[in-house]
Amino acid sequence: MDRLAPSLRRIADELDDIESELEEHRPDRVNRLAEIRRLLLGIDRHLDPLQSAIQRSMLDMTTRNDGMVMDALRGLQDRANWFEHRIHGHLDRVRVLTDREHMLTMDDMSTSMYRLSWIATIFLPLTFVTGLLGINVGGIPFASAASGFWLVCGALALIALVTSITLGLVVRFGRRRARRPAADTGRNHEETGS
Repeated sequence: MDRLAPSLRRIADELDDIESELEEHRPDRVNRLAEIRRLLLGIDRHLDPLQSAIQRSMLDMTTRNDGMVMDALRGLQDRANWFEHRIHGHLDRVRVLTDREHMLTMDDMSTSMYRLSWIATIFLPLTFVTGLLGINVGGIPFASAASGFWLVCGALALIALVTSITLGLVVRFGRRRARRPAADTGRNHEETGS
């Protein structure tokens, strides 16, 4: 058990380092957390038989009424329990850090999907119009008119303008809607006196 204290101290320092660099993007952080978790589970797996042996020895010694040996065994049991609590505390820290890392990854992914949806929203109508106007068959609107080119350019500009205005309104409405529940919650707390 004397070898456990320095190992747990090194693991605690490593977890402190990982917590201090959470704001930085480090691709190896998940692997480091997985390695720490594996080490802690291995230590815990080896500590369980030791605790069982100490408890059996204490049961054997109760029949012999040897006070000094019982005190020594109680001290060992207390140390083993302390180490077990430390290990479980570190495992909880690893779990929290892993969950935080997954949340950061999901935030990055949702941001990317948000950008992709904006790009699709902008270019999908334009792609439809260019595909429609790129048909190489008879009966294309304004094909024989002298000002047909300018009419099509005006229609495309109008479509782009309407799309931009609609997107701007959606973004503005979404931001107001996101701020409103927070403001309503603050008013509710003030009204109730919380």
